[in-house]
Amino acid sequence: RFASKITFVLDPRDDERAFGWDERARRNQNDEEEDDTILSTCCICRSGSAADTQRVAEIVRETLYSRNIRSHGLRPGTVSNVAQCVRQVLLQNPALSCSLIVAGYDHEDKRGVIYTVNPGGSMMEHG
Repeated sequence: RFASKITFVLDPRDDERAFGWDERARRNQNDEEEDDTILSTCCICRSGSAADTQRVAEIVRETLYSRNIRSHGLRPGTVSNVAQCVRQVLLQNPALSCSLIVAGYDHEDKRGVIYTVNPGGSMMEHG
């Protein structure tokens, strides 16, 4: 009934799936140097009702994926974006029974970041 799991929501491989190899090759042709950009990575540590936490993770992943597509890959997601999305999902769905930890490397802050998001939507940054 209750489970603790980890779900990765920011995955650089999503860019390859979203834009395909052609877009990636076109970008590399325009740049003389090889792209060494480090993007954010993020996982959600899920605690609570397995169905609820899985649904939250799916909604967040879909939201970030579609945001990345709309921005043509120019605004990659950050750990703070993930935490804010999780918070919004929990606020909009008060019946969900789960607490989540959002953690990962944030490319904008250039450091590891950890957030906890409680069922009521309260969010706290640690570290």
